[in-house]
Amino acid sequence: MNPPAAGQALLQRWDPRFKLLGLAILVLAFAMVNDPAVLPLLLATPLVLAWFSGLAPGFILSRLRYPSLLVVLLLLWLPLAVGQTPWAALGPLTVYREGLAAALLIGGRFLGIVLSALIILHSSPLTTNIKAMRALGLPWIMVDMALLTLRYLQVLGHDLRQMRLAMRSRGWTGNRLGLRNLRIIAWLTGSLLLRSHERADGIYRAMRLRGYGQPGSQHHDFRAGGLDYLLLVITLAVALVIILLSLELFPV
Repeated sequence: MNPPAAGQALLQRWDPRFKLLGLAILVLAFAMVNDPAVLPLLLATPLVLAWFSGLAPGFILSRLRYPSLLVVLLLLWLPLAVGQTPWAALGPLTVYREGLAAALLIGGRFLGIVLSALIILHSSPLTTNIKAMRALGLPWIMVDMALLTLRYLQVLGHDLRQMRLAMRSRGWTGNRLGLRNLRIIAWLTGSLLLRSHERADGIYRAMRLRGYGQPGSQHHDFRAGGLDYLLLVITLAVALVIILLSLELFPV
């Protein structure tokens, strides 16, 4: 799904190739953080990215909700089960200092990496990001597979909605788990797979007739300017500062 239109913000004007490189640099720097004192700078980075991305805060938070559920239980469990130095007592539960520090580090790095990835990747359409990966050296066959997969997920979703609407108009509800409903769902799934296979085969033959896979048929139209290089240098500088702080080469 493409992000909502929000004008040409700074991050949206940044060359997608440089954005992917900047994201890789930031992820590497965030993963090296091992001092809770560096977390404010780590978390400030995606906030700055969000400010210059042109994306609505609600849009970013809605995408963050589901990934966060994966680590919430771990972050709640660590302060109570890991460590030897008590920090606070909550009734029968004891919060340990070491576990709390580990939870802060894991949670901070998770938020920094996921927020940065969400903001950078959603500041350009998915197809543009895939083409930028191709421009960075990703094999063209993998790029085409990704683009076709993206397209067919949309087509399958449309076909599924159409078939379910037609079945509901004939009285099928699908709310009860029974043998009859399982047979209908199996028939629906098989029909979708057969239709997608026939459609994919036809598209592949048409692409081959038009020279698909021939040398020189793959190209991109990305053009980098001075602003793109400047933003990449700034990103590299921020990542370097975070790495130096994490390695305690100079005090926080």
